[in-house]
Amino acid sequence: MKQRIELEAACELVADKLKSFSNETVKLVNSSGRVLAEDVRAPMHQPPFDRSPLDGFAVRAEDTTGASTETPVSLKIVSKLYAGDSPVKKIGPGEAARIMTGAPIPEGADSVIRQERTDWNDEEVEIKATLKPGQNYAPAGEDIKQGELLCEKGTLLRSPHLGVLASMGLEEVLVLPEPEVSVLTTGSELQEVGQELKPGKIYNSNNYMISTRLKECGAKVINSQVAVDEKDILRDRLAELIPGSDFLVTTGGVSVGEKDLILEVLEEMGAEIFFWKLAIKPGTPVVCGRLDDTIIFGLSGNPAACITTFDLLVRPTLIKINGLEKENLRKEKAIFIDDFNKSSSTRRMLRAWVVRTEKGNIVKLSKGNQRPGVLKTTLDCNCFIDIPAGSPPVESGAEVEIFRLPEIYN
Repeated sequence: MKQRIELEAACELVADKLKSFSNETVKLVNSSGRVLAEDVRAPMHQPPFDRSPLDGFAVRAEDTTGASTETPVSLKIVSKLYAGDSPVKKIGPGEAARIMTGAPIPEGADSVIRQERTDWNDEEVEIKATLKPGQNYAPAGEDIKQGELLCEKGTLLRSPHLGVLASMGLEEVLVLPEPEVSVLTTGSELQEVGQELKPGKIYNSNNYMISTRLKECGAKVINSQVAVDEKDILRDRLAELIPGSDFLVTTGGVSVGEKDLILEVLEEMGAEIFFWKLAIKPGTPVVCGRLDDTIIFGLSGNPAACITTFDLLVRPTLIKINGLEKENLRKEKAIFIDDFNKSSSTRRMLRAWVVRTEKGNIVKLSKGNQRPGVLKTTLDCNCFIDIPAGSPPVESGAEVEIFRLPEIYN
């Protein structure tokens, strides 16, 4: 078991320990937010037939030669077509078909005149404009041609993609895996939301924060439980949650106190422990290991420390599997416009808010203090300022490196 390792080494170690995940075939209706595992090409034209883009009459353009308001041309109406109809009557010389938007253009017709340029009764239509072949005519494949690349491998599927794929009649798509994760929040002090708060207790905020964070970065939360700080109960909860989970995220019980029991219980259960403690602050207390095929992340119970190590360690691990790079952190530079008057013997991750300007990123500390047990700073945190170990206090105007969170947190 490694101890107090660097963040980057921890991420690499976990990545090396990941099991192989298989791509999934899912129903198109359930594919929003998933990432395509292969290119998708159009199996047919869209539209699949020549169709009218407006209400009017399908005609042969040559039959409208010389037609105008002053000298209309009269044609015989031989059929009427609505969207969804299948034309059976070919249009011959001197003939027209009444046609509605989206209806297939019948054989023989090569243009459509809008109804506003005509007068008609049940038998005949007067054409008041000369048409060119192909005028007001949407040919098969006008929108999408058969064989055209619709969506590339790695595309994050959203409503426009689903609309296009559905127009091709595709009922299923092959997507990258969706990791299945269980959550265990630990602590004898925890009380569930909705109950009257008892003396010495706090509400279980970590469950809501971590479960939601997991969903935001593309994981499927399959179970969520809470446990008090007692070895037998922790062992029972872990034994229940680990089977069937790709990952287990726990909060609390990973530091050095008498009731910090997660590491001890995992070792007694035979887990392989990859490392204990990260060389960052907040979030030093972290346990990471594996039992059977389940990767376990034991995070701090302190809310700010918990969310910091989740974003820096758990998030990139999940995204390696599901391909949601849009939801990953980005390393950028920014100008610090605040003051942080502490030296940093340990590498720090300061919760902060970054804004893009014409001159580049500017960043300031989140409102509230930077202690690991506070929640308020998570409300206006869209990045972490990475302060290297051994750094002096950070003054306004200094250039800093940041880990920028996805746009959804802006």
